[in-house]
Amino acid sequence: MATREGSETAGGKVKKKRVSFKVEWLSQYMNTDEGTLVKLGDIFSFSTETGVVCKTCSDANVKGKFSEGKVWSDWKLDYLKRHVGTKGHLHAVNTVKRRKQGLGIGSLLQESAEERQKRNELSLKKKSDPEQIKILIDDVLLAIKMNASMLAVQQIHDHMAKYVSIPEHWRSKNYSFEFAESIIAVVQNETMCSIRNAPWHTLIIDESTDVTLHKMLVLYFKYREENDVNCKTVFGGIVQLKACTAHDLVKAITDFYSSHELDLQKMVMLTSDSAPSSVCVQE
Repeated sequence: MATREGSETAGGKVKKKRVSFKVEWLSQYMNTDEGTLVKLGDIFSFSTETGVVCKTCSDANVKGKFSEGKVWSDWKLDYLKRHVGTKGHLHAVNTVKRRKQGLGIGSLLQESAEERQKRNELSLKKKSDPEQIKILIDDVLLAIKMNASMLAVQQIHDHMAKYVSIPEHWRSKNYSFEFAESIIAVVQNETMCSIRNAPWHTLIIDESTDVTLHKMLVLYFKYREENDVNCKTVFGGIVQLKACTAHDLVKAITDFYSSHELDLQKMVMLTSDSAPSSVCVQE
């Protein structure tokens, strides 16, 4: 049987035995019963003070030496692999998984109404119908094509919900913001190039967004392309804010212009989507 590090000598003094644990073992991989390849260093940690700790068992508060730190003087690699297959460790794995998914009994009893709502929303997302997602995306693209505000997206969602099933919380304009922000990078270079070459433009702030609540600016640009008599309005992007003071708003806009190499001197008006946009009025 393996012994602990310290042992009594004839003189009554404790003589330290050499620790046989090899740190390089933690860089090795093993196959679990589930057929997944796991790095031992993701499961165990080692220090000369506490010995070997199973991080999974420790996180799950499983009683045992591996949870607190197991100290041996005759370690073998097999001991680590054997522990991973024990009932105690497998129970710890399931406990940690349930906790991460928010399914632990303690979590369910203690979760707030907001946490419960988020958990239910996540559950619904996993069961989402691809056709529903397609409709939501089409609604956002339609609003952008019509140069409508993000508030209009929610209205389009509500209208479509009369004919197809769309969960109410999915119609939130917050999801529209996220989707628009994710696709803008694909077309933004071309859009910014057109605005950059235009003789002037108007910057329009989407007023349907509560700046103090969402900490973001949704930007549109109205401009006339070079050598063109027609004006167009395009979605410009979303700017995240750290605060909502006048200084922060001005800095966010100037930083946006600087990062996209837009000329502030060509901006003939800064307005909101509910106010008239005067651009292309005169040569």
